[in-house]
Amino acid sequence: MTSLFAWGAGAWLAAGLGTVQLSVRPRVDLAAVRWTREWLGVGAYFTATTAIFAAGSLGVAVIIAANIGNVGVGLFRTVQTMFGPVQLLTIGGASVFLPYLVRGIKSGADGTRESQRYSLLMTVFVTIYGVALLVTAHTLLTNVFGPTFDAAAVLVLPMLVAFALDTVASGAGLLLRARALGGRLLVAQLIGTVARIAGVAVLVSVGGLRGAGWGLAIGSGITMKTVWVGAPQPNIFGFRNVRQGDATGTRGRPSSSPGMIRFGLRDRYRQPPAMLSLAATVKTPPARSTARMKTT
Repeated sequence: MTSLFAWGAGAWLAAGLGTVQLSVRPRVDLAAVRWTREWLGVGAYFTATTAIFAAGSLGVAVIIAANIGNVGVGLFRTVQTMFGPVQLLTIGGASVFLPYLVRGIKSGADGTRESQRYSLLMTVFVTIYGVALLVTAHTLLTNVFGPTFDAAAVLVLPMLVAFALDTVASGAGLLLRARALGGRLLVAQLIGTVARIAGVAVLVSVGGLRGAGWGLAIGSGITMKTVWVGAPQPNIFGFRNVRQGDATGTRGRPSSSPGMIRFGLRDRYRQPPAMLSLAATVKTPPARSTARMKTT
């Protein structure tokens, strides 16, 4: 209970520092109510996406506990804790990159190339850390956690693969958030979570703790592919994608075609006036006259 209160105190401290830095005070008035109603649809998609991710993590833990026991869950969580710096890096990087991405899109960029570069850069960092952890896994587990935790070393490689694939998907996920395409993000997360749970459930019964780790990696791979498929621009990873014009119809008008999103789920909420449009505004130069000027 004390640790829970300490965690909550840290969150309140961060909120206070953010308020001071932004020089604003939270308030509840009619403007706040209008803003909430305006963005309610987007927030619902993002909230559901986060809830599905949390439910998937809980489901994986339950499956491991049912097949291996609490010891297996403890070993699994231990290796996840060893990748804690990676998670802090990705969370911190996203909090910086997302505002930058939104500003770039507002200024006319599509954001895809920036998202790809972000994913590549973060994946390099995660891979370097993971390889170092893979080399020193036995030493760290034995000396830091204890000799009984040495059995968790078999999880380091599959979790390295899983975290690397999640990082590859991170740029596309932030791009979908920046463009407020909550429906696509929700579907991608749902597909990935189902694949993750199914992979762990099947492989843990075959390969034990190691199988559970590779089931997690398979789920991360499917999540990565579905998120990039949902991104609004073709990308360097070779997956078939949705073009900008396909998502908005001709000349920027919303399309009524059921295939506007290849997942089969449309973003049905009405975008607020300040929402970024998927269609880029392209000004075409006036047509040149082909008539020749008469010479006197």
